Amino acid sequence: MRHVQNPQRELGLPLLQDIPVPKDTRDDLPAVLLGFQLLWSDRGFRRAVFRILNKKILPTADRRQGRPGMDLLSILILGIVKQAKHLDFDSLQELANEHKTLRRFLGHSGIWDERRYSLKALEQNVNLLTPEILREISVPAVKRGRAILGIPDTDILFGAGDSYVAECDVHWPTDISLLRDAVRALMLWSNTWAKERRVPGTRESTKNIQNLVSAFTRVRKEKCAIHVNVKSYLFLCSKRVKEHEKVVLALKSAGAPRSRIEKLEHFMKCARILMDQVKRRVLKGEKIPHAEKIFSVFEPHTRWISKGKAGKIAELGVPIHILAEQNGFILVAMIGWEGVDKDFAVPLVEEAQENFSQLRYASFDRGYHSPANQEALAGMLDCIAMPKKGKMNEAERERQSDPEFAMMARWHSRVESHINNLEQRGLDRVLSYGPDGFERMVNLSVLSLNVHLLGLKARERIQEERKEEARRKRDAKKAA
Repeated sequence: MRHVQNPQRELGLPLLQDIPVPKDTRDDLPAVLLGFQLLWSDRGFRRAVFRILNKKILPTADRRQGRPGMDLLSILILGIVKQAKHLDFDSLQELANEHKTLRRFLGHSGIWDERRYSLKALEQNVNLLTPEILREISVPAVKRGRAILGIPDTDILFGAGDSYVAECDVHWPTDISLLRDAVRALMLWSNTWAKERRVPGTRESTKNIQNLVSAFTRVRKEKCAIHVNVKSYLFLCSKRVKEHEKVVLALKSAGAPRSRIEKLEHFMKCARILMDQVKRRVLKGEKIPHAEKIFSVFEPHTRWISKGKAGKIAELGVPIHILAEQNGFILVAMIGWEGVDKDFAVPLVEEAQENFSQLRYASFDRGYHSPANQEALAGMLDCIAMPKKGKMNEAERERQSDPEFAMMARWHSRVESHINNLEQRGLDRVLSYGPDGFERMVNLSVLSLNVHLLGLKARERIQEERKEEARRKRDAKKAA
């Protein structure tokens, strides 16, 4: 049984939009809470959030019967706070249990309610926020945020698009070390789940893992050209994979969950591919094509991105493409699971214009340029500032000398600050597991950035009003 918001408010607890939030501090948490409070004060935003959360989070669950679960609004607030402060779940647990203002936002008055949040409950509930939910909530959040700041809906939007690589939590990949990862994970998880299901596993699993690590260490230190240690390492890995293939078949027969079987089959598939690649590269002297390479066993979505940056051979992660407007709100964020920058220029503008029809100007760097993009965006926007690659001809020089183009090009550098802001919200190195976790982190970071930005601007305005009021009082006192 879950409610979007607890219908029985506790004694002494004010409405969420009336909870006092400190406005004279520079910490991020009060700014995040203030931003969410301002959004929640709008009835249209509340209705939109109610509709999205009711429809998307556990739609088949009974809302009237069963054990009470965490309110859906509390889940959303905790997710935004976690990402805006770049916290892990342990730090989030400490705040949820001890921070007085945050607990009021979660529906606890502090008089009789001493409910505590466990680490497991926080992890399981925050992970209910799907990327689709977060994308849908982000649109009304930006629209309401612009209205709170006094920006008319008819004002033209200026967009700036750019990309950066959000790194995955992986080590530097070599085929030999990735083979160790795949075989060790296969051995560890298949034996653990075999014990749970009481099916025959392999004997001396701990010792076998130790032998695998020792064989890997000998290969890593090998300097001779005979490659004896490589051959014995491949033989050992092949032997272990064949042994645990039988364990996986036994787990299937015992009715193990499909997700576990798929995980073990993934490790076996990676191990076979890597054994073949090590044999071809080391023993036969072949060069492995880039398209066949694996960069992580545990995060298979990891890409090798080389942009020619100083001091970086490559970045191991996934490109994030964003389109931000002139006030700092991020309108659209797309994940580049595949493709290059120029494949995302038109989709970014199309998705942004679906929700924000007043987007009429946009700027991109030269990585997004292609003749097709220039032609398509020229029909969608009043002005597109996208420099051409290579040497400029006379027509291109005349186009870039246009005052509107020059203005957009000067403004475009602001997008770097928005990228840095995203990195401060947990997208410098994404620690969530799998592509679903990665996508959730990206969309949660975008939503938390927009809420935090609204809180910062509102707090600055309040502080300026207080200073102006104090100045008027001083002037009146002097005049008297």
